[in-house]
Amino acid sequence: MYEYVKINEKKRPIKFGFNCLRKFSKITGMGLNEMDKLGDNMTLDTAVTLIWCALEDGARATKEKFTYTIDNLSDELDNDITIIERCMEVFTDQMSASTETKIDISYDLIEQIGIGKMGMTYEQVYNMIPRVFWNAYDGYIEQHNYRERSEWYRARWMTTNLINIHLPKAKQIKAQKLVKFEWEDEMKSDIMTYEDSLELIEKNRKIKNAK
Repeated sequence: MYEYVKINEKKRPIKFGFNCLRKFSKITGMGLNEMDKLGDNMTLDTAVTLIWCALEDGARATKEKFTYTIDNLSDELDNDITIIERCMEVFTDQMSASTETKIDISYDLIEQIGIGKMGMTYEQVYNMIPRVFWNAYDGYIEQHNYRERSEWYRARWMTTNLINIHLPKAKQIKAQKLVKFEWEDEMKSDIMTYEDSLELIEKNRKIKNAK
């Protein structure tokens, strides 16, 4: 994911992806967990270096030849200093993540999550911008939780049925009376439970077979 930024008379692709940040870290010695503090007392040299790395990564993403140097960029700033402001707005947008989890971020951690947990390739990880990566990770966590909860629902449903087989109909219990999961308190009251949906499916199946 890249955007275009106008630098004087030319529109250039710009991408603050992990590959850009990796190169920036190599040049400046700054760690990935320090990136969210870049706006605090940022020097001109730091800003120009970061933007140049993003322009280089943008050219790589669009497969354009890149012969633009940091000196070229510095010369452009003599004509229009607002280039920095426009580029840093793109940086803020591409760095921001929907996750509110505060963790000590490093490139090792990014690779452990992306490659180890999410099954991505090295190239896929470093072709992403941080915002998209963390949104994808949030989606992965949500999917994992959904699967895990489905297993717990299934186990509760089966256990409830096994108990109710030995009870008269008037004394049979509901699944949530047997055990209530902590996340069910956060669910809206008008949402059908897993067990109720199974009962409805079974009821409709019997009606259909009786016709």
